[in-house]
Amino acid sequence: MKEEAELAKYGKPKDAKMSRFEMQQKREKADAEAKRAAAKAKTDEEEDAIPENTNRLLAEEAEAEASGAALHARGIDEAVSKMSLASSSSSSSSSSSADDKHPEKRLKAAFSQYEERELPLLRADNPGLKLSQVKEILWKQWQKSPENPLVQAAMAQ
Repeated sequence: MKEEAELAKYGKPKDAKMSRFEMQQKREKADAEAKRAAAKAKTDEEEDAIPENTNRLLAEEAEAEASGAALHARGIDEAVSKMSLASSSSSSSSSSSADDKHPEKRLKAAFSQYEERELPLLRADNPGLKLSQVKEILWKQWQKSPENPLVQAAMAQ
């Protein structure tokens, strides 16, 4: 008896047992409470949101159409599409000169494309060579290739 009383201080109380039905009710109650809290948070966010001033947006669009120089977009996708349209309508010589300013930035991507295309052909031509040897030959060919951006830049000058 004394031992049971001592154990009762440290363990779970005997009346803490729950049936499956009680556990299910407790879970359902917690889920319902979570849904209510989420719905309340959502309505609080909607109330805090300030609606856009449509008059101002219309005025800005009218100004942009009148000037023709400024691009206005509401999202990243829209901005990228407007910029691509604007750059395609501008002269092609200005876009090619912008590309030629830093050919070394395109070097790695261009070489990987070249390697992907040419490596199987070189391996077929030289079946007895190691991969490192084939890649060395490929690199030497790349140095002279017209697809190399550095060679293109040197040819343009």
